[in-house]
Amino acid sequence: MIRHFRALAVAIFFLTASAIAQAAPLSLREALTEAVSRNPLLAEEKLGVDAADQSVTSAFGKHLPRLTLDASYTKRQDPLPFIPAQATAVGPRFSDEFAAWQAILVLPLYQGGQIANGVRLAQVRRAIQENTLTLTRNEIIANTVTRAIRPRLRRSSAFLACSARASTEAWDASRSLPS
Repeated sequence: MIRHFRALAVAIFFLTASAIAQAAPLSLREALTEAVSRNPLLAEEKLGVDAADQSVTSAFGKHLPRLTLDASYTKRQDPLPFIPAQATAVGPRFSDEFAAWQAILVLPLYQGGQIANGVRLAQVRRAIQENTLTLTRNEIIANTVTRAIRPRLRRSSAFLACSARASTEAWDASRSLPS
C-alpha cells in the first residue's frame, strides 16, 4: 500500500513538473496582471485604505450626540437599611434588592478643536495609506518588469560587448591599413 502511494506521489510530481516546464511563458502584461491581482502585500494595503476610510467616518461621528444608557440590579445576601431608623418606635426598613438606571446624553458643543483636528488627522492618515498603496503597487510592477526584462538585458549586454569588441578590432584594423 505504501509503495503504491509513493509511486503515485512520484508520478504526480513528475507530471506536475513536466506541465510546469512545458507551460508557455507569460507576456509582460499577463505577468503584471498576475502579480498585481495575487500579491498579498497589495491586498493588505487595500485593507489599510478601507480601515482609514472607516477611521475618517468614525472621527466625523464624534460631532454627533451620544446617548448612554446604564442599568443595574443588585440582590444582596445580607439586607441593608435603605431608610434609616427615625425613632426608637419606627425602625429602619431593610431591603436585599437594589436597582438603578441612568441615561446620559452628551452633546459635543465645543471641545477646543479636538474633533475637527481629529477628522483632519484621520484624513491625513487615509492619504498616507492611499500613497502607501500606490507605492506598493508601483514597487510590485517595477519588480515584475525587472524580472521579466533581466534575461533580455543579459543577452543585450553580451551582444553589446561582442559588438564593442568587433568595433574595436575593426578600428584597429582600419588604422593599420595604408592610407
